[in-house]
This record gives sequence, structure tokens and C-alpha cells, in this order.
Amino acid sequence: MPRGLAYLRAKSLRDLSLPMSCGQQSHRRPSYRYRLAPHVRQCWTGDYAILLDLRRGEYFGVSCEDALVLANSVGDFLPSLSNPSGHHAYLAPSEMQLIAELIDKGLLTTDCCLRNRTPSQQHWPPRRELIREYEKVTPQTKSGHLLRFMFAAVTAKCLLRWRTLEYAVARSHRRRLRALVASESSDDQGQLQWELEQLRQHVSSFRRFAPLFLNSINACLLLSFVLIEYLATYRLYPAWIFGVTTAPFAAHCWVQHHDTVLNDSPEFVSQFQSILIA
Repeated sequence: MPRGLAYLRAKSLRDLSLPMSCGQQSHRRPSYRYRLAPHVRQCWTGDYAILLDLRRGEYFGVSCEDALVLANSVGDFLPSLSNPSGHHAYLAPSEMQLIAELIDKGLLTTDCCLRNRTPSQQHWPPRRELIREYEKVTPQTKSGHLLRFMFAAVTAKCLLRWRTLEYAVARSHRRRLRALVASESSDDQGQLQWELEQLRQHVSSFRRFAPLFLNSINACLLLSFVLIEYLATYRLYPAWIFGVTTAPFAAHCWVQHHDTVLNDSPEFVSQFQSILIA
């Protein structure tokens, strides 16, 4: 998984705020001069704002007080927290310090001409597990299936090692988007049932191969990406979902098709607030 939570500030905004004296310079706030960098994703867990830097593969946590400041200073930062009455003509020095830290870490930008990030696709609440423990699905273990698995494993490992998580996520997202456009004219219910049956067969094969070649201990990122690549060889494109929780902090990712979880249990992944859907 991407690295753990890094709190951006040692103290809260209240602790770092400075009194405004007559001789102290303030900074004029242009209308939403700042915005999140295109490679950053965000979510709100109820007590923290979590930022995922896809280029560095790191999570960052922002306290509730600082999140409220950013919601009224950064154009696309958690719009649900933004309060029109919270906008001011000037930024306090402590607010500028917070924004400077985020800019220094590459999480914020002042370049308003950058291309907008691709919005997350619809997230279906996880309700079903594709293959439960008591179900018996005969995996297909012929040489052709093994070769597809090996190709997917090598591809995923190389991309995670030599490219960024941003590249891997964009690769998955583009393929899934093309598949969704191509299937718009098909019978939704019939298509879904067919896809689930195909997924059940191929995921059972993946479960047979994975323990032989992959270390499954704390490796949800690699396992999920290999599964995404493996299913893509059969032209099946489920969603790759990243989620976080802050009580205590934990990050996880899994593969899901509509409301059906492919490589985990709905009960477990429901603990996480989704931050990215690819």
C-alpha cells in the first residue's frame, strides 16, 4: 500500500495562529487562487481530511481545524466543508504557513491552467462477496490461464516499481471508461449477470495462482493490481477502489464490480471511506 499517514502540522491551527498587529503584513486572498494538484485525491472521514499523493504513493492527514481553513481557501478542497461566510479578504500568517507547507509537498498548486482531474466514477456500496468460503467454484488452471496470470503479475510489479501509482491508476481508469462507453447500449441486467459469472470463474483461477507466486501479507495494493491486470486480459474491467479509515489510521484497496467485492469481504471494506475509484 502507499505509505502511512503523515500529519502535516505538529500543532493545530489554533495553536499556531498568530495575533495580527498593526505592523504585521497580511496576504490578499484572490478568489480561489489555490487548488489541489491533479495527482492528489481527497476524502473526509469525519475527523480528518485525508490526501492521497499518487505520485509519491503517500497519504497525508489534515486536522479538522486546518481542513476548514483549506475548504475556504482552495477551490476544489472538500466543497462540502466550504462555508461562504468563512471567506475573508485576507489570509492570516498561520493560514499562509499551512498552504505553503502543502505547496512545498506538491499537494497544492497555483497553476489554474492545469487540466482537471478525472472525476471518480460511481461508487456502489459493497454488499456482496463474489465467492464465499463455502462456495465451490472449479478454477481453470490450464497453461493458458497460468500464462495470463504470469503476464499480469510481471506487468503489475514492473509498473509499481518503475512507474508511479498515478500511472497505474490512470491505466486502469482509461480501460474501464472505454468498456463502460462500449457497453452502454447493452442489456444492463443480462450483461451484469454474464460479467459476474465470468468474474467468478477467473477470480477462482486467480486465487489458485496467487499464493504460489505472490506474497499476500500486507500486499493489498499488489494483489489488487495484479487482479486488475489479469481480468483485463479477459476484457473484464472492474473498479479498483482505495479507502482509508482514521480510527486508527489504515489504508486498503480492493477490486469491486458494482456492489460485488471480488477479493475481499463487504463487511471488511465497508469500514473504509473511499478516496479513489479507478
